[in-house]
Amino acid sequence: MTAPAASPTLPTTWSLGTLGPAGTDHERAAREYARTRLDGRHSIHLLTDFAAAGDFLAGDGLRLLVVNSAHQDVDLLVTRDWRRVAMVDFFALPTMPLALVKRADVARPTSIALMPATRGYLDLADFSRVDYVSAKPIALRHTLAGRSDAAIVSMPGYHEHRDELDLVATIGPVVCCWLVFGRPQRVAHRLPPLPVIGADPDPGDRAEGPR
Repeated sequence: MTAPAASPTLPTTWSLGTLGPAGTDHERAAREYARTRLDGRHSIHLLTDFAAAGDFLAGDGLRLLVVNSAHQDVDLLVTRDWRRVAMVDFFALPTMPLALVKRADVARPTSIALMPATRGYLDLADFSRVDYVSAKPIALRHTLAGRSDAAIVSMPGYHEHRDELDLVATIGPVVCCWLVFGRPQRVAHRLPPLPVIGADPDPGDRAEGPR
């Protein structure tokens, strides 16, 4: 009697979430992490905000979320669902070079569009209005549409629209720490051990906090 054929082993498939839109350093960091640190296949999911990120991590399968440690809302990932979601990895990666740009038709900019995490690069007292947006590509679109005079954008965005923009200053690249979040019970066994200094509690044994 012939033995039944063994079932083929399915390749590992990872789902990586990060903050969009397309063209962000977050997207680039997620792709670099997948290329250098993960086994098997992967897909990249661009998310609008950390509320969407929480919904993403709640889905089935092997899911990870890559975020910059300097992002102004990263604390929400640490605290909002701390019983199930935790940092499972981290890495360093430089940003793309940044550009302070102004619209070519503006002699002296008085307003600027910024992702909040980039505000420390400038003296904001030089501007009478600061428009905060969620990502550098959105700051670029905001400025091209005439809603602000200037912006901090990634250098590729400046090069794509250099006929409409003047380069005021260059910034970076800046080496950043990128955090990787997931559900440890699902993914930790497939990642290198996280080097925790001091006590290393089992994430599955986290104390129940207030409900």
